[in-house]
Amino acid sequence: PLDIELYDNSHLQGSSAIGAMVKFVNGEKAQDFYRKYNIRSENTKDDLSSMREVLTRRFTRMVQEKQKQPDLIILDGGEEQVLQALEVEKELDIHIPIAGLKKNDKHETEALINGQTGEEIHLDHRSNLFFLLMRMQDEVHRFAISSFRKKHQKSLFQTIYDDIPGIGKKRKAMLLSAYPTLESIKDASIEELTQFIPRESAEILKDKIKRGLN
Repeated sequence: PLDIELYDNSHLQGSSAIGAMVKFVNGEKAQDFYRKYNIRSENTKDDLSSMREVLTRRFTRMVQEKQKQPDLIILDGGEEQVLQALEVEKELDIHIPIAGLKKNDKHETEALINGQTGEEIHLDHRSNLFFLLMRMQDEVHRFAISSFRKKHQKSLFQTIYDDIPGIGKKRKAMLLSAYPTLESIKDASIEELTQFIPRESAEILKDKIKRGLN
């Protein structure tokens, strides 16, 4: 079976950065093997360093645990991303074919970069190969963005009550008990929140949630 892994990153101005990997086997999604990576690098705005970190962690574990290697790795990025991946492979002495999805000035995917030769393979937008690659690219985008949103919401939920006048430790504990998830606090009305905190605090809280989720 043809085993392909695709990689992508997602972040919001460098915060809550996530790396994502999806796997396709014989052209079909293999969701049991999807992986997300919380970027540990301080410079999370740098897509190259983030991709390097993700690939280093993935490949290192692959080697240490003697996992089956994929037949091909595709990066949602151009030549620089491909070169980063080749460097990581060289450092870990593994030899998996690498390819990159190159975009044009309109941010549309136009070519597949062969990491071994540097050749750019132009993609016919009417071909089956193009449609397969777009389906894979859409899936890794979806997974990266959904993983990022979950992390961002978790981060937001952990700090949502901070710096709001009228919400101290005691009231924060009461709110966390009554509304244990971000969705539950988002769905609560101001009237419901005033059972625990002053109305002004409730209005500030609701505004903060609205801005944080948009």
